[in-house]
Amino acid sequence: MQCAYLVSTSADVMARDEARDRAAISGLVLRYAALVRDRNGGDCGNLFVDDAVYEIREIDPVQPDMESRLRNRLEGSAVIADYVRQSATGPVRVYPLIHNLLVELEDVGATASCLMTTRTLPPGNEVFGRYDDVFAFRNDRWLFASRTYTILDAPWMKVEMN
Repeated sequence: MQCAYLVSTSADVMARDEARDRAAISGLVLRYAALVRDRNGGDCGNLFVDDAVYEIREIDPVQPDMESRLRNRLEGSAVIADYVRQSATGPVRVYPLIHNLLVELEDVGATASCLMTTRTLPPGNEVFGRYDDVFAFRNDRWLFASRTYTILDAPWMKVEMN
């Protein structure tokens, strides 16, 4: 992932501290998951830059080397927040579990990847996938510039693939 298009001021770059940045980015990823878990997905808009992009993709679990298929593309923090709000308040209660969070700091911006599994109520709607994120440092805090969630396995995929 490249994040060269992200612009930070020299003051932003000078104020950064590697350990603090990694902790802040990890906290941002976990905060997003907590908002979904607590059914407050509409509050996630302030975790994204105004012109953020969020893509939901899927890949055939039988042929994981194939290119992923785009399911949805959302542009803008308000649109993303509305989508997450609607998803988080549906009939299935979702409890996201974040695993293997790897944060890479760059001269300008940062990237991260992690795996996400869910527990759901009622059971039977669990999802497994991967997040690939790009972050921007704005106004002394880290925000999502883009999120790509690639679904690797979900109950409906088994039906669609057959």
